[in-house]
Amino acid sequence: MSCYEKWSIGTNIFIAIGTISSVFVAIFGEKIRYWFNKPKLSVEILDAKGELTKWHNGVRVYYYHLVFKNLKPGRTIKKCSVFLKKMQRLDYDGNFIDISISVPPRYIWAPAEKNRESLDIISEQVLDFGYLTEHYITHQPNYFVPSLESKPNNLNVFAGEKDSVRYHLEVISENYTQKRLIIVEFSWNGEWTENINEMQKNFSFKIV
Repeated sequence: MSCYEKWSIGTNIFIAIGTISSVFVAIFGEKIRYWFNKPKLSVEILDAKGELTKWHNGVRVYYYHLVFKNLKPGRTIKKCSVFLKKMQRLDYDGNFIDISISVPPRYIWAPAEKNRESLDIISEQVLDFGYLTEHYITHQPNYFVPSLESKPNNLNVFAGEKDSVRYHLEVISENYTQKRLIIVEFSWNGEWTENINEMQKNFSFKIV
């Protein structure tokens, strides 16, 4: 085989490879670009101690928040909502028992006054996870209350004294797909104080 024939074959191979690559990019280019630039989300506890404040009626209350961070700010996570998909409650044997939820209620984005069902996350957004008040209703036990738009009538979503509950959160968005549910555990021994450092010894608020 002459040098010209070898050069011609090599040239044709490179042309064929270029043609195939062009076709591949034309067909799958958008998916490739999305894969490299797809939104990425992280969830953290905003303040493990909670935020101590007062309601208008003077009742002292701790609020607990999660912060949702967009790890690729150049790609906005659109119309993001968070739902309580499932719960687990610790039983007397030390095992978490599954509690199914037929109609998952929606969590409330902060500030709650804006009453937003969904929002875009460009950089980060704060979610109201729940609150724990001082014991001000004498004939009722005290509870940690998750910040949900509605409380299912047939489901106990609260974490009471000496209780430990895991809340499984589902993120729904137009352009973000969640790999696994976010599991947030809240445990409380029943003690309440306005001393923030002492209060932190009475509960556990963590992502597991």
